[in-house]
Amino acid sequence: MELTWDGVDEGDPASDRGWARLEADGPLRGHSPAPWDDVEVPLIDVTYDRSVTPVELGALADRLPDLVAGAVDCPEEPWTGRAQAGDIEIRFHPRSEHDVGSLRVVVEVRTKALASRLDDTQRRADLIRDGLSDLGQIGVWLILVEGAWSQA
Repeated sequence: MELTWDGVDEGDPASDRGWARLEADGPLRGHSPAPWDDVEVPLIDVTYDRSVTPVELGALADRLPDLVAGAVDCPEEPWTGRAQAGDIEIRFHPRSEHDVGSLRVVVEVRTKALASRLDDTQRRADLIRDGLSDLGQIGVWLILVEGAWSQA
């Protein structure tokens, strides 16, 4: 079962209040689908440690779609506003006891390698990092790949 943030928090970091269960065959209980619920590209993986609070995760989930879309904007795939179906997919993963590293949050963004993105990849990764700098120690890995995407 997957959890997603619904914006409610009672101030207790150990509480699961504010997290809604994602139904296997539908949107969040009691909520309309978010604009990016059924979207696929870029693919974003967020790994976070135990010091990241549910409120911070919720804010991160809210900010990442527009932040990443703006950072990877290019003439071939221009940013046209709020993410729509087919634009983005974000997965959150808590760090396990076997993971090695000291960063609070690591964001990995995989998207298409287009000529205009290849010229300034570091600047684009830095834009995402700078937009999340309030989280403390954070790393961003922007991966431009050759590939094809298909969704139904």
